Amino acid sequence: MEELRDPDSAPAVDPTEIGLRRPAPSSHPLSPRQLAMMIALTATAAAVVSVALADRMIANIVSIIALVGGFVAVALALRSRMASRILGYAIATCALASLTAAIVLTLPRHWFEDVIPKNSPNRRCPATRAAELNRATGAVAASGNAAEASSE
Repeated sequence: MEELRDPDSAPAVDPTEIGLRRPAPSSHPLSPRQLAMMIALTATAAAVVSVALADRMIANIVSIIALVGGFVAVALALRSRMASRILGYAIATCALASLTAAIVLTLPRHWFEDVIPKNSPNRRCPATRAAELNRATGAVAASGNAAEASSE
């Protein structure tokens, strides 16, 4: 310990300071593998939200986008031997997207249909409702005109 405290000894050099200055980690762009994984994860989450909001068409489209993004991420990660950690993440992302797509694409169609009670006035077709509304407002307008004519 005494030799470390000796002011005449040469100072220790930190090996991490040797070499060129490294850029900050946030300054480098994302790799295509990471972008594909982010797209797949975002699309998977969007598919789950779409199913929760009972929008089957959007859920199907977004789950297929997630599936394609997961397979692209795996294909890009397989090209580099140095990216084994990224490959593991890509495979996990692809598995999650595949599971979500399998579930979303095989859900029963009747889960997404709006069930209207038999006694509801909204059960009739929109043209019938519009005709009834026109008749009702025309009748009110006609009775209003008759009341004005009789008051004069």
